[in-house]
Amino acid sequence: MITADQGNVLIVDDTPPSLAHLARILEAEGYRVRPATNGPLALRAAEAEPPDLILLDVKMPDMDGFEVCRRLRAMAGTREVPVIFISALDDTRDKTIAFEVGGVDYIGKPFQPEEVLARVKAHLSLHQMRTQLERKNIELREARNQSEEKVLERTAELEEANTELRREIAERARAEEELHRLGLAVEQGSDTIVITDTEGTITYVNRAFENVTGYSREEVIGRNPRMIKSGEHDEAFYRELWETIARGEVWTGRFVNKRRDGSRYVEDATISPVRDASGTIISYVGVKRDVTRTLQLEEQLHHAMKMEAVGQLAGGVAHDFNNLLTAITGYAELARTAVGENRKVGAMLEGIEDAAQQAAGVTRSLLTFSCKTAAKKERVELHGLVEKTVRLLSSALPAGIDLSTELPGGPPVWVLADATQLQQVVMNLAINARDAMPDGGKLRISVTLDRSVKTEGAAAASVGEPSAAGAVARLVVADTGVGIGKGVQERIFEPFFTTKPRGRGTGLGLAIIHGIVTDHGGRIEVRSEVGQGAEFTVTLPALEVPAEIEPHGQGAVAVTGHGELVVLTEDSWHVRRILATALTSRGYRVIEAHDGPSLIESFQRFRDEIRLFVTDVDLPRRGGLDCLRDFRSQGVRTPAIIITGGVDADVEDQLDEQMVLLRKPFQVCELETLAGRLLGAEKEQEQESMKGVSVGSVSSVATGHTGA
Repeated sequence: MITADQGNVLIVDDTPPSLAHLARILEAEGYRVRPATNGPLALRAAEAEPPDLILLDVKMPDMDGFEVCRRLRAMAGTREVPVIFISALDDTRDKTIAFEVGGVDYIGKPFQPEEVLARVKAHLSLHQMRTQLERKNIELREARNQSEEKVLERTAELEEANTELRREIAERARAEEELHRLGLAVEQGSDTIVITDTEGTITYVNRAFENVTGYSREEVIGRNPRMIKSGEHDEAFYRELWETIARGEVWTGRFVNKRRDGSRYVEDATISPVRDASGTIISYVGVKRDVTRTLQLEEQLHHAMKMEAVGQLAGGVAHDFNNLLTAITGYAELARTAVGENRKVGAMLEGIEDAAQQAAGVTRSLLTFSCKTAAKKERVELHGLVEKTVRLLSSALPAGIDLSTELPGGPPVWVLADATQLQQVVMNLAINARDAMPDGGKLRISVTLDRSVKTEGAAAASVGEPSAAGAVARLVVADTGVGIGKGVQERIFEPFFTTKPRGRGTGLGLAIIHGIVTDHGGRIEVRSEVGQGAEFTVTLPALEVPAEIEPHGQGAVAVTGHGELVVLTEDSWHVRRILATALTSRGYRVIEAHDGPSLIESFQRFRDEIRLFVTDVDLPRRGGLDCLRDFRSQGVRTPAIIITGGVDADVEDQLDEQMVLLRKPFQVCELETLAGRLLGAEKEQEQESMKGVSVGSVSSVATGHTGA
């Protein structure tokens, strides 16, 4: 039996870090290690003091590992020393050469320390046992020869030979005990070990095999490993495996196999031929490791990385995209005023505004989905939202699809939600239904209020309370399309999962919908069978809106100015032009600035006349908030509307009581209304300094768009 302090190991490696790493592993277990950095040094060291085992790198300059092994086998003192090759290349030809030149094993880099130690110990033990047995056999033969020659006259010497024989038997018993211990190590290891004969019949499995597969040892002994086939691999896969090991080569690869309960698992495997003393293959041994959980964790990591990429992309384009949307909605709003009663043009402009709001919702949904910003929630009436969405859908659905709505009469159904995001939920579900009905069909959208269901944790709105009965609103989108299989249903809300052909789906649509609904305190469920259509149900906490409270958005009338001076700072030319035109049309005087320095210059020139600042957060050369903080340090308390089109969630924390936040894209009327209220509050503060209305109280008008 080899113990750690008896092993004398020669390590040959031209890479110092690798050599040092191996030395540390072996020395930590008590082995005596001698290093050599090339072939000639290794040969001289082995000849001077033959080691018990040699770890030999394959690729080395001047003399590779194969040549070193050939010369070791040619020297009398090292002919029987076991050589384990180590290589970073998992090359079948190298492995074949390694065994042809006399190697006993082959370890690939990168290696596990436990694997190296286990193989070193096993080969040292086998080498020592072989050496001892050969020595004892020689001694036994000599004893027998002596006993045969002197049997008649030297009875005493015969007895001595018998004693020697008994000693040999005891030595063999000790060797068997060592093999038994090795067997225990194999039996109790975490890796699955399967041994078959040359026909593939299982002759041994360890306990790990039972744990992983669910089959008992009695159930598999005498059977073929095909019993755990999953059907994931074709016949060519298994044919290549058997051809490899039948040639005496080691096969490595990855299996997808099936447990007794039918579940599948993935394992990395190494299958090696086992030879007898004559070199004939007598069996095969497979060492396999279950990597199912590892692959699942890797997949989760990949999903997390993808989501991080989505967040970075969304955050990067949000500012510029929101500027463009603000310009689009602003021009449409100004044009609506210019065309007056022209209903045809007005309808077109309304379509432009709706499309812009949808685009804004897409951006906001992506940002919410990637945790870059929070949704803007207010009271939304579902009947009106569905009717508005159906008008938008009419142009997106082919003539073969019959679209109907079920909006029962009775009191309005109110929820606390981001109207644009909720509209996006309906749109996306309807578009998915359209794709599921390529030959036409029926699409139904319905809204119901269920007062019999108790909800928990429904947040109260600032202008509405959760329904006293704990009611829920149900929004259903149903189709008569191809349906969804059970296996697909389990994954449809996963990010990047899609059944659509490459280039026709990102796999984010339903994941974003799920994120929106969850963020609104609701849930989304699907009922479907293949060939029977699909029904998606969105459930949200309902609000009970008091009748005396005017629906949000009504009565928000912009106040006309009286020549007050407003400094407008915006780096987007289109947005600046629209806002300047709107403010001027409301009776304000407007000074335009395009960056931080021009804002500071305007402040210095018109400090005593300025009544309102309207500035973007992100400005070239110096940010708008940074400039205003500088003005505040000089004692200036002029009200300010802070505009942002980015994802900077901490902007609100940087505002003082004289500042309010307006997020892009917004409607021009929102800016006009907010400007009128801020300037009106300023006048009241001038007249009643201690009784004035706090400017912060009007900030609610800047929190988002009105409900549907």
